[in-house]
Amino acid sequence: MSLKTTIAARARKQSPAAIHEWRGHIQRSHPAYSYYIGEFYRERAIALDIRNPAKTSWLARKFYGATTLGGHVRAFKQAKSKADDVLSAAYQKTIETFDPILESEAALLTKSGIDITAAKQAFTHADAKHMKYGEAIGQVQILRSAIENALSECSDATSMEWFDMASNNAGINLLSYLETEEAKEAIEAVTKAIGSFKEYADANPDLFPKNAKEPGEHGIDTGNLYVLTDLAFDGGLLGAIFSYMNIGQLEEASEKLGMVLKAVNDLGRSVHDHHSETADKYKAATDTLNQKRVQGIRQLSTRLGLDKGDMEAVSTLLRQEPVGVRRARQNALANT
Repeated sequence: MSLKTTIAARARKQSPAAIHEWRGHIQRSHPAYSYYIGEFYRERAIALDIRNPAKTSWLARKFYGATTLGGHVRAFKQAKSKADDVLSAAYQKTIETFDPILESEAALLTKSGIDITAAKQAFTHADAKHMKYGEAIGQVQILRSAIENALSECSDATSMEWFDMASNNAGINLLSYLETEEAKEAIEAVTKAIGSFKEYADANPDLFPKNAKEPGEHGIDTGNLYVLTDLAFDGGLLGAIFSYMNIGQLEEASEKLGMVLKAVNDLGRSVHDHHSETADKYKAATDTLNQKRVQGIRQLSTRLGLDKGDMEAVSTLLRQEPVGVRRARQNALANT
């Protein structure tokens, strides 16, 4: 054994306990990740073969292909998801292990041109902005769903009203009344949803600035927000439901709901555009922070007892944020 190898092995043994734990986690991750990735490629290859007319007869595809194909598609998606989870756990473990060390040595690293603190601040800002726009997308979707439901209920009620006019049946008359009541309730739900969205927008002036003519540096153009509130509250949508609704009123309500939906869709496109922009900034900030992390860990590698294999693992894991981490962030946002 060479002197260099002996020194590296001795340093490795003297690594902090947290790094020993990280090293064990990474070593256990390799076979699990390799297994799931292997399953992913195997199941995907089978699914592609089933879909290939040159390899599978028409009769086999007709009677067996649909069920078999569905099973293999689910299998390769599950395998890929599990592989992503293994990789994400290793990525998170790397950050949890080394970030406290990098923070404790921030002053030394900054003198060496590795400003971990500034990179983390930029990441935190980009992450918060991206999450806020993601939340805004969810709020727009809640409002859109309420409007689409009301449009559907008005359409059903209008059809039933026409049917009732052509019939002299008490049962049809009752159904018509019930459909109209459901339409009225759905329109009430829309006005409540618009009110809730307006409260949300007012509570987030950085996303929805008060002055529609001056959207601000990052703010969404709020012109459509005020269009839809005007339609809902000043345009008679709310008032119309308190009187007995006939076909004419239902059609008028549908027309106004259509205008409200257009305003919401326009607003939603603006939110999505800003969300995409912040997604790019979030990725750039994440990549920069991870580059600084790798540089800092490399700078401290001798003191920490890290060998070439350890540094290769760090560099590989921190090359980019895994899909599983992004998926977990999105799920966490959806559940808030």
